[in-house]
Amino acid sequence: MIMKKRVITSIVLFFLITAGSMVLSKQEARVTYFSLKSLYFYTMGSFGRYNPTDEHFLELGTRSANAFSSLFGGGFRLVNIRDRFFFNLEADYSEFTFDFGDYARDQKIGTLTVMVDLEWFLRRLPVSFTFGVGATLHFLSDLGYYDKHDRYISTGDDTVIATAMRIGIKYPLSRRFTLRSEFRWSGEYYGDYYNNYYWDSYGNYYDDSEWDFIFSALCFGVEYHF
Repeated sequence: MIMKKRVITSIVLFFLITAGSMVLSKQEARVTYFSLKSLYFYTMGSFGRYNPTDEHFLELGTRSANAFSSLFGGGFRLVNIRDRFFFNLEADYSEFTFDFGDYARDQKIGTLTVMVDLEWFLRRLPVSFTFGVGATLHFLSDLGYYDKHDRYISTGDDTVIATAMRIGIKYPLSRRFTLRSEFRWSGEYYGDYYNNYYWDSYGNYYDDSEWDFIFSALCFGVEYHF
């Protein structure tokens, strides 16, 4: 619970500081919303790492695996403040094929990510920095395992929903094309049953909750603006 509160507090402070700097600006902010020219698409190569959860111990084991994949997505600038600060909504999809070892080979995992992204463009340097928060859906297909009699037991498909974050940097090549690179990660926050934090009789605080990292990826590609 403490870790979750710290993460949320850091995110809120980040947005408040950014908003405050814009309010204190000497010039009146030029703000546009949902501009028709704000739609863009992007594609990236992605090197991903997947850590199986305890829930899929029988099907995937405990070892993590790496794989390359192509990522395709699109975004829309919800808010444009003086062509320096942008609030973007982005969604993208990629499909990885992981080898977890033993019988868990050629495991296809589709990854759908939706994020709200804050982009800050530096005028003196032709780059912008991004920070995003959202959710990722990992689609696991053809899951199964071998029992003690060496019989294969199929458990079908499953979907893992995780909290997602990312940080990145962009470099504009022209008015329409922009290079972008980013690091993204996702995970689950959970505790023991429903009471994952408590105080003992001496007033000491205990927290049984955990943050379980599931997926991370390093991406690089190009963005096209209309």
